[in-house]
Amino acid sequence: MRIAGPPRMIKMQPRGDHPHNSFAPSHLINNNHPPPASGNMVTLYHSGGESTVRVYKDPVEDKSKQVVVATLPNGTCISSIGKAGNFVKVQWPSGQGWVGLKNARNKRKMG
Repeated sequence: MRIAGPPRMIKMQPRGDHPHNSFAPSHLINNNHPPPASGNMVTLYHSGGESTVRVYKDPVEDKSKQVVVATLPNGTCISSIGKAGNFVKVQWPSGQGWVGLKNARNKRKMG
């Protein structure tokens, strides 16, 4: 059996958000994308491969102080209404909260 071309290498980057500082493929880490701007639609995808994204009450970095107000499935498209540090404020018909910037991808400009 013949394989066409050399094996594909996947660049790995450390995941600073993980307590064990594990590694993830660089294409799963959203730090090379521009931050979602207010008034944009964003699509949620968990950067660590989980099936849902946690939405927090406040944009708090300390995991012991984070309060989850909702969990939304990957692929959910919602409004981005603000940004603070490494978080994006999102709003949907039944609520609002903050998601990690790494879990939000720009979709399109509203309006």
